[in-house]
Formats: sequence, structure tokens, C-alpha cells
Amino acid sequence: MKKSFLVILIKILIMNAPMKKLGGQFDAPAYLAYYLHKSGHPTCVIGNVNTKFLKINRLKTITFLMASFPKLILHDFDVIHVHFTQYLVPTLVKKRAKKILSTQGNFVEGMYRDYGRLLGRVAGSFEKFIYKFIDGVIIESDEEARICQKYGVKYKYIPKLYPTNPSFYPSEAEVLHKNQIIYAGRLFRIKGPDILINAMQHVNANCIICGTGPEEMNLKRLTKKIGVSGKVHFLGFQNWDRLIKLIRGSKALIIPSRSEGIPRVLIEAMSVGTPVIASRVGGIPRIIKDSKNGFLVQSSDVMGLAKAISRILTDDDLRAGLSEQASKSIAEHFDWEKAIKQTIEFYESA
Repeated sequence: MKKSFLVILIKILIMNAPMKKLGGQFDAPAYLAYYLHKSGHPTCVIGNVNTKFLKINRLKTITFLMASFPKLILHDFDVIHVHFTQYLVPTLVKKRAKKILSTQGNFVEGMYRDYGRLLGRVAGSFEKFIYKFIDGVIIESDEEARICQKYGVKYKYIPKLYPTNPSFYPSEAEVLHKNQIIYAGRLFRIKGPDILINAMQHVNANCIICGTGPEEMNLKRLTKKIGVSGKVHFLGFQNWDRLIKLIRGSKALIIPSRSEGIPRVLIEAMSVGTPVIASRVGGIPRIIKDSKNGFLVQSSDVMGLAKAISRILTDDDLRAGLSEQASKSIAEHFDWEKAIKQTIEFYESA
């Protein structure tokens, strides 16, 4: 008899959404639910389309959680799989269901970083409380493993489910500048775009910045201050199709993060054969093997990043080899049948 699995999501509808249009950390739950369904396991969803809540910034989360309670009370599930720590709260009404969390980086650290010391402390107390009710955690990084060890919770690394077949992605490449490299992500300090901009002083390249965020004006001022405004180009938010075309048209994707899980854009770039230069942080070293299918540099190492960019730009054979290995290794790592099998086994053993 097959078990029922509930994937609690925020701001996405799984089965009927055009999944290529989703973005960032919200994609993984959608693909998980899709592949669970595809492999024959009944999957229910609580998401933004089938749950009414107030779409006001400071009220979205609390009203979504409140709206989730009735749906959880009215139905029985064997496993409840949550992808954001705070969304474990309504699952406490289902005492018999196994509760599985997929982590998205360090929850407490993120609260400190984004909301300050007070809410960071509240998050720390909340994490300590909620981990008492978790049966298992699917992790991305060694840092997340250490958190599980701290609380004595079972954990396992299982790759998130993203498409890796190049045919899934737009085939066109868009080149805007000579020696084009690309940064694609939110403009937050934790993502390290300032590190990349500082590295641009030392390389013969044009960097396109795709994304928006609270650091945008500071970054633009930085480009002028250090004299690289002529080769750092802010394009703002780009829709998924154009972003992939820009990634295809770039000599390298740069991920200079100070802290990270496994960003989807890394998987997208490797899937289409664009070499990736990334910080050696979080779950990234699980995917990139230095000098084999990409480059790893120490976080905040401006000169190390500049040297890696220069190597890729000046060595066509190296770039071609990295491109080939990137596509091959990413397809092997993100095998959906293997990942679903591991996920089901984890559900059963938790």
C-alpha cells in the first residue's frame, strides 16, 4: 500500500504551475512533489493557489500558517515534508505523522542577518523548540549537518530535484559584451556581489549583474568608486528564459557567496555547459570539484576570484573541458529516480 506524502510549500502551486517559471529556493519542493507523483506516490499540496492568505509583506507568513491549520486537521498523512523551518508550526497538530524538514541554509544565521539581533535570538529559541518534533532533516551542507547533530536529529544529504537535461532549457545564447561573465541572484551582502565587483579591477571582462536587492545602490556606487562602472552592467531582474540565454552566452557564471546552500542557478549553468566559479561554502563543494568541472575559491578572496576568472577567459581548451565535465557531472549527481528512492527510504526510516 502506497503512502501519502504532504509537501507544504510557500508561494507556489506544484502540479499545475509552469515549473520553468518558478525561481530559486521555491522550485525544489515543486519538483519533489512532481517526481513523487510521477513515481506513483500520492502527493497532496498546500500552496499559495489553493490557500487563501493576505498578500501583505509582514502578514503573508502568519496568515498562510493560520490558513494551513484547517487543511492539516481535516486530512491524515503518513509524512509531512516541509521546506522552510517556520512552516513546521502548523504540522504540530498532526502528532502521528512523520515530520521531515529540508533545510535552506542556516535558519538562525539568516534571521540574524536579515532581521537583526532580537529576531535572531527569537529564531534561535524557536529552532531549539521545533527540532524536538522533527523526525528527520534533508540537508545541503556540512553546516546544516552540525545543526542536526547539535539537536540529535537524524539527517541525510539527498540532492534536490532540478531538471538537468539541456533540452529543458532555452537553446539560444545571448551575448551582450566581449568576455562576458554573469552574476545571477539577489543583491544581498551574503551573496557577495561586492566581492565580484572588486575582482573586476583585475580582469579583462564584462560582468552582467542580473538581479535586484537592497544592496543595488551601494554596488553601483562601488563600481564608480573603484573605476569599473564601464565593465559592470546592471540588468535588473530577468525572466527565466532570458536569464538562461544570458548564462549560455557567458564565459562563466560567478557565485561569490559568503554563505550558501546549493543555489539553483549553479545547477542551471552547469546543465547548459557554462563553467561556474564559486565560493567554497555551504553545499557548493558537493557539486563543484575544483579544476575538474568548475572552480572553487575561498570566500571573500578577491584576488583568487580574479585569477580564476582570468584563467577561464584566456584558456579556451580549459573552458571547453570544464563545460563538458559540468554537463556530465550535474546529470549524474541529480538523478531523479535515485533521489526519489533515497527520499522514500528516508521517510520510512525516520
